[in-house]
Amino acid sequence: MLHALVEEQARRTPDAPAVRFGGRSLTYRELDERAERLAGLLRARGARPGRFVAVLLERSPELPVCLLAVLKSGAAYVPLDPDHPEQRLRGILADAGIPLVLTLPRWEAKVSGPGTVVVHPDAAEAGAAFAEAGAGGEASGAAGPGDAAYMIFTSGSTGTPKGVVVSHRAIVNRLLWMQEEYGLRPGEPVLQKTPATFDVSVWEFFWPLLTGAVMVLAAPGGHRDPAYLAELIGAERITTVHFVPSMLQAFVEEPSAAACTSLTRVVCSGEALPHDLQQRFLSRFTAELHNLYGPTEAAVDVTYWRCADDGSGVVPIGRPVANTGLYVLDRHGMPVPRGVTGELYLGGVQLAEGYHRRPDLTDRAFVRHTDRAGVVRRLYRTGDLVRHLPDGALEYRGRTDAQIKLRGFRIELGEIEAVLSGHPDVAECAVLLRGDRLAAYVVMRAGAAGTADPAVLSAYAADALPAYMVPSSWTELAVMPLTGSGKLDRKALPAPAEGALARSAAAVGPRDGREARLLELWSDLLGADGLGVEDDFFAAGGHSLLALRLVSRINAAFGLRLGVSAVLAHPTVARQAELVRGGGEAARPGAAVPLRAVGTRNPLFLVHPAGGSVLCYRELAAALGADQPVYGLAAAGLDAGATPAQTVEEMAEAYLRAVREVRPAGPYRLAGWSFGGLVAHEMAVRLAAAGERVELLALVDSGHPDGSRVPGTEAEVLLHFLEDLLASSGGAEVPPETAAALASAVAGGGAGEGLRLIREELRRADPGGAPQPDDLARHHAVFRANLRAAAAYRPPVFPGAVRLYRSTDGIRAGFTEAWGRTAGSGLTVRDLDTDHYGIVRGAHAQEIARDMYDNTQEGPRP
Repeated sequence: MLHALVEEQARRTPDAPAVRFGGRSLTYRELDERAERLAGLLRARGARPGRFVAVLLERSPELPVCLLAVLKSGAAYVPLDPDHPEQRLRGILADAGIPLVLTLPRWEAKVSGPGTVVVHPDAAEAGAAFAEAGAGGEASGAAGPGDAAYMIFTSGSTGTPKGVVVSHRAIVNRLLWMQEEYGLRPGEPVLQKTPATFDVSVWEFFWPLLTGAVMVLAAPGGHRDPAYLAELIGAERITTVHFVPSMLQAFVEEPSAAACTSLTRVVCSGEALPHDLQQRFLSRFTAELHNLYGPTEAAVDVTYWRCADDGSGVVPIGRPVANTGLYVLDRHGMPVPRGVTGELYLGGVQLAEGYHRRPDLTDRAFVRHTDRAGVVRRLYRTGDLVRHLPDGALEYRGRTDAQIKLRGFRIELGEIEAVLSGHPDVAECAVLLRGDRLAAYVVMRAGAAGTADPAVLSAYAADALPAYMVPSSWTELAVMPLTGSGKLDRKALPAPAEGALARSAAAVGPRDGREARLLELWSDLLGADGLGVEDDFFAAGGHSLLALRLVSRINAAFGLRLGVSAVLAHPTVARQAELVRGGGEAARPGAAVPLRAVGTRNPLFLVHPAGGSVLCYRELAAALGADQPVYGLAAAGLDAGATPAQTVEEMAEAYLRAVREVRPAGPYRLAGWSFGGLVAHEMAVRLAAAGERVELLALVDSGHPDGSRVPGTEAEVLLHFLEDLLASSGGAEVPPETAAALASAVAGGGAGEGLRLIREELRRADPGGAPQPDDLARHHAVFRANLRAAAAYRPPVFPGAVRLYRSTDGIRAGFTEAWGRTAGSGLTVRDLDTDHYGIVRGAHAQEIARDMYDNTQEGPRP
């Protein structure tokens, strides 16, 4: 059994690291013991062989613990994605009859209901229940080789996802073959980045754990960011990683990927691997590239191929893995000659048990086939067209049906069409793959024709489908084109630009002159074409320095006096156009900037760092989840005509006025990164003195004030300012020669000359990213005032508890002790393995968000 192999490894290397995530890690002993305790709780709730337990968690150390616990309980795990719509999650649970769900409180509302038992993977609760259940060793009725290990839901052509049930025997065969073929060594770091709802994740989870390697977890959402992945691979010295070809292409083109010299093998699967992409990879990296193929219905992969430039222009899907049969048959079920294209059928121990509660679909896909010798085999019809090459390897040639692969996602177009057909105004619909986007075509019912709204249709689809299945273009037709036999003629469907309604939801064009002018400013500043008025400035590549330049250009173009907070509060062209129409009435200086204004929890207020902007909190705000309102408190001095505050006490008083405009009474939640932690502390002290309750005060890498540490001379302040600008926008460190030149410039021409030199340095780092001189001067004035305010501040005692998040190269132990003396109810410290600027980004922002979320209690709703 799969879990038994992990248990054996835990006995061999109990103290070796098994799982790493950011600054956290689990040894094999800790992983096994936590999973065993949780398995006891699950058994007490009815988990046993033949039953299923849903796991609704994002990527974190708790996820492999829960998957292993389900297997130990005897049941099979069913991974669910918290990002999927509630309607889809509830539908899967109901259709599959799954009574047990492992999840956290933040997602419980998505799945709780009559007949559903929600279990929180809390170690203390699990331990108590485990003891009550009297479980000590292996539970009676433990799973056998033929029992289900997991069930993964795939897109279904009838409109309903179908669950593929895979046995322990099948997946263990696949994993043991992989170890025999590739020989993963104990201690090797393997990246786990594939969402658990996709079958590649199974080997990413369990291959490292049964060999003594280390599973390194990417941050939730990190699998979509090639720059983040390159950074993580380099930092963790990853040797093995998986990419779908579309993501591999983005990774190969990522400049920082060249530094990923630790990689020894890259595995590709999920869609066809283009030959030119293979060549680009082999020319840039020394790692091996392996092309694997297999459907969910056959335990992940059934063929393999080591890529090499053989001059053929083809990347085969290769030869069969152990105990697997490959059969290329014609439409009569007869073998085709070598070189002739036929449909691929699979046999052997890796075949799935079938589709859960779908005997009709199971019978159609898993067939009994009799060969010429009279041997009867159970085979799976893949729907994939292949042919044998002269050396016996298989080449993929396409599909026999409408199933597609989009960025590695397996999609049945019929499922999307079935959902859209449920809209009351849609009479007919069709969906095609156009390039790398899904295009929808609709015929509206009588009375609704001509009123199709892409936003409405997209929202309707998003209520039932995951984001990757929501079409990005919508075309309204008077009638669907038909073939001579009366069937839909998909080849005759027009390109989206030819339809009566043809606007991409991902790139909505300008609707008036203001939007057109703003879109020109964006395109020029970001150096990007194809942007739409609903695109997010920061998602399109914007950062804090570019935001300053954008505001300057908007003000110059329209005669306004917007502050930089306008870009953060209104990050799309459409919303910025609304500001322009209203004469630029953005949030006034000193007001709280909504990073997310909606949600059911008490709002969190984040105080700016020394630079004065709250753009740095975008990733943290996103990581906190859709039900957590988040507001930023930016320095008023960044806006034209405003004067920077000079003391922490002055800032605290002003920001509390802004906070009370949003939330007149407590309890309150406050946090700040770096300098922002000092101001948040002072705000908390004042709230407590006024009799208000502060239920969260979080300091993110905030050094306790120490005048000796703050730069004193003008040259030192300017150097620190340049370092902050470059680091905040992801740039490099300041070279020594620049630091020396800056000191000379200040000595010869004062701060003005120093700022001119800084602007030149910023232009060299990013030719389009240097702010205008007046914007840079205001930014510098705020930065200098904040440094001086920090040096003068002496934090009083806050009577409540304080949470402190430290980076490994950030605040010193002495500062931690000082914060402890000013935390009346105690100081909780969390260490993260990153630097001062990385702590509010990527996986570290995710970890801080989870800790903040899990350590706040709800008071009255905001």
